[in-house]
Amino acid sequence: MRKQIITIVALLCVALSGYAQMVVKGKTGGVLYEINMMTQTATVSGAEGSPTVLTIPVSISQFQVTEFAMNPSAVGSTMSIAATISAIADGAFASLTTLTTVTMEAITPPTLNGTFASTFPAGVTIKVGSENAKTAYEAAGWSNVTVISGGGSIEPMGNCGAQGDNLTWTYAGGTLTIMGSGAMADYTFDDASYSPKTPWKQYLNSITAIELPDGLTYIGTYAFYGCLKVKEVVIPEGVTEAGLAAFCNCQTVKSYSFPSTLKSVGNGMFANNYAIREIISNGTVPPDMHENKLNQGATFKIDVYVPEGSIEAYEHAWGTTYYTFHNPKNACGTNLRWSYDAGTHALTLYKGDPSKPATMTNFVNISDHPEFFNTPDAPWYQYHDEIASISLPEGLTNIGTMAFVNCSTVVADVVIPASVERIDSLAFGYCHAIPSITIPEGLQYIGKKAFVGCSALDTIGIPAGINTIKESTFEWCSGLTHIVIPATVQKIELSAFTNCANLVRIDVESEIPAAIAFDGNVIGAYGSISNGQRVFGRDYSDGADVNIEVYIPSGTKAAYEAAWGTETYVDVLGTHQVQCRLNYHDPADTSTGVEEVESGMWNVESGKILRNGQIFIQRGENTYSLDGKKLY
Repeated sequence: MRKQIITIVALLCVALSGYAQMVVKGKTGGVLYEINMMTQTATVSGAEGSPTVLTIPVSISQFQVTEFAMNPSAVGSTMSIAATISAIADGAFASLTTLTTVTMEAITPPTLNGTFASTFPAGVTIKVGSENAKTAYEAAGWSNVTVISGGGSIEPMGNCGAQGDNLTWTYAGGTLTIMGSGAMADYTFDDASYSPKTPWKQYLNSITAIELPDGLTYIGTYAFYGCLKVKEVVIPEGVTEAGLAAFCNCQTVKSYSFPSTLKSVGNGMFANNYAIREIISNGTVPPDMHENKLNQGATFKIDVYVPEGSIEAYEHAWGTTYYTFHNPKNACGTNLRWSYDAGTHALTLYKGDPSKPATMTNFVNISDHPEFFNTPDAPWYQYHDEIASISLPEGLTNIGTMAFVNCSTVVADVVIPASVERIDSLAFGYCHAIPSITIPEGLQYIGKKAFVGCSALDTIGIPAGINTIKESTFEWCSGLTHIVIPATVQKIELSAFTNCANLVRIDVESEIPAAIAFDGNVIGAYGSISNGQRVFGRDYSDGADVNIEVYIPSGTKAAYEAAWGTETYVDVLGTHQVQCRLNYHDPADTSTGVEEVESGMWNVESGKILRNGQIFIQRGENTYSLDGKKLY
């Protein structure tokens, strides 16, 4: 029993000893403090001696000061309280009868864990930097609030340039903004307070974002040391060097972006940056990292995104111990980038180098069931059920395989640039809502199922460079009413236009019929397709006739009837059901010629009428537009 009691007492002593080690007490700069190692915060607990002026600091030994726990000793008449103070204990200053003025650097008032009257002595004046701050303090229950003599500015501000006022800074709402051009000043480090001597040091634990100007050329030593709440740093183009420990101890930064102009990174720039996960470096020549070793000793590597063709140079310059190098993060091909605006739901593709052409990647299906689901590895596929518009750059040479498959919410017209020569398989497959797609005249290839399921399209232009309409290219395009097949098309593959339920008109320009796909007698749930043709109509029968009017060149009716046939039917239990009937219209069969028109206004060519650059079709007494609409 005695042994058990001794053991319990020993354990309690160890526990209490551990607790004591979690709280560190000390004094610095005239204040007494306690540091809670568990919460990583500091509390001011008093003042050393009786200073005439006492400044409550922003941090002590790297730990943010957030609260007063008890009355400091007598401090004379004046106090200045840093912007990071988030709470003040009830009665913290009540006994300081000589205190007359307290300057609050925070724009947002700290929480009073009591009333103003119980916290401060009677008659004390609270000074703030602006009318906006005055309003906020009064709304929070503070009394005797006045704006600093001379009006003060809404945000703290000052100079920070190597030449003085060539650069200025402001701080507001968590954002430190540098303005101007040229080099930033270098700063030194205060070993006593363990903090940099920067003009914004009192806000280090409040800064959540750093904005740097385009005209900046140099980032000073220790410039942003200890910005503990910043998550991302973007160094603008034009900066050639970052000084010693410029971003040291920025412990929450996850991403850095380097400009193409950056040549040198000072030693210790990233020391104690434990959260960093990626660097986006835009220079083809790697900047000199000197002795910086990001992620040293960690179990993972930092992802570094570099310009195309630069991976080997970066691997040689920086090594691969701490880094894994990749092509540009937003790359989607050679010299092709992408961005998505979540507000407008606009997907924009653009060229990395505007002076060079761009090639899109051919994406692959990463679905666990590729035979049923189209799930490409396109980087924007995560937004496929949100994208409302697609913008493509001039100079793009192709639309990759599965590029925009299943982007079913695109409701804006899509214009494919004149530079595009190839549209690969499933490029726009199942984009149900796209109302119109403009296809360039110079297009040379359209892959199978490129537009399958684009049910909102009512017309589509097949350019003259196409020689084969691939399998299922326009299958299930139920909105199509009219198509024009140019004379260059020599082959139409299986199901190219099947299940286009509203297709009523086809205009064919070639005098030699394109080879049309037959696959023998196909037997399925609805019976057998007796003549084996599976190009037009439906791939099943619902008992309804499908009639398509086919307009062909003069004198070719017999050739087309022989090559394409006049109907496709399904034999269901011995019952002949027409699946598709092709009705051929030969201009040679009509007795009415093309109407006479005023010279210079109309040009007549093989039954077509050209007016102001627009082609119309003349059939008998009627004139039609290319979308099948009767004009007169």
